[in-house]
Amino acid sequence: MNDNPTPSAGILETIGNQTIIPVLTVSSADEAVSLAEKFLAQDYHLIEITLRTGAALDAIRTVKQQLPDIKVAAGTVLHPEQMVQAHSAGADLQVSPGCSYDLYQVALDDNIAYIPGVGSVSEIMSGAEFGFTVFKYFPAEALGGSAAIKAFASIFPHCHFIPTGGINADNMDSYLKLDNIPAVAGSWVADI
Repeated sequence: MNDNPTPSAGILETIGNQTIIPVLTVSSADEAVSLAEKFLAQDYHLIEITLRTGAALDAIRTVKQQLPDIKVAAGTVLHPEQMVQAHSAGADLQVSPGCSYDLYQVALDDNIAYIPGVGSVSEIMSGAEFGFTVFKYFPAEALGGSAAIKAFASIFPHCHFIPTGGINADNMDSYLKLDNIPAVAGSWVADI
């Protein structure tokens, strides 16, 4: 591990007051720009573009070039190579559905803003050992929902969680009322 004491520093500031992070899976850079423009017009300043398509890296690069006022998270980061590529494409932060030693190490070594995915107390503890304090909780609804995250508050008072997976307009308020949840993320909001 490197000497960076706060690898999650700046992530909460990047999220700011935005309580919903749209998660986009795009088929082209043009589609990504069009959606990003619509979200920016609705006062969203952060979107996530998943690395689930061959167009994702170009989409991140193009959105960052054409719309510098919007922050872009690279989502579904599974391998260190993807993390490096997304960083080179201009991603402001990166998000994984899970976590691994190699991803932690690349994020720390290259000073990449990274939100590792967790689904258990052991994974939270592992991330905290590396100095991470902001986590994606996935798949949130399947893992106990807001009740599970509420239970984490007394054990991990320094940690924040961004739940994803099964979140929608009907259940998001049960998450957002918790102090350790700055935002929720999901694809349902992408239908604009």
